[in-house]
Amino acid sequence: MNMLSARLSNQIRRISVNVLKHGHIRCYTTTHLNKDITSLEDLAKLKSLDDVDPVLVQKLINEKTSELNLKNQIQRLRILQEERENSTGSGRPVKLGDFKRAGIMFLLMSSSVYLCWQLLWWNLAYDDKEIEMLDTVNILEKKLREKIKDNKIVDEPKSQNNIQASVNKKPWYSKWW
Repeated sequence: MNMLSARLSNQIRRISVNVLKHGHIRCYTTTHLNKDITSLEDLAKLKSLDDVDPVLVQKLINEKTSELNLKNQIQRLRILQEERENSTGSGRPVKLGDFKRAGIMFLLMSSSVYLCWQLLWWNLAYDDKEIEMLDTVNILEKKLREKIKDNKIVDEPKSQNNIQASVNKKPWYSKWW
């Protein structure tokens, strides 16, 4: 256990010495150079960033970022304000061309709906007419069968006379020769 604590204490001493050295150097350099650096342009003029405090660099980057974000927001607000001024609610007279796309879309959709309903209507009307026509055909066929039955009963005695008459008959052109 003593060996382990001895190793750990030696490693801790080495780390703390290194930290103190770098911290001491960093404190020394930051106090010396921080007076001259006030913007990112000053950082760009330096040959190396080794002696510059990272907190200072982060602070300068954050300041520049917030400045650019503010400029972008102002630009967006100007664009929105111009769009509002150019919109229809600003007193500009309303033109027919403003509603061209909406009108075309309305016409296309309404005509599509009309055609769908018309096709459905025609299909239903066709089915109804077909049922009605089948009923009339059945009624007429029934009447025709009844008439044929009635005619067969009446025509049976006449049919024998017609056979004899057709045999005795000569064609009309034979009278001329």
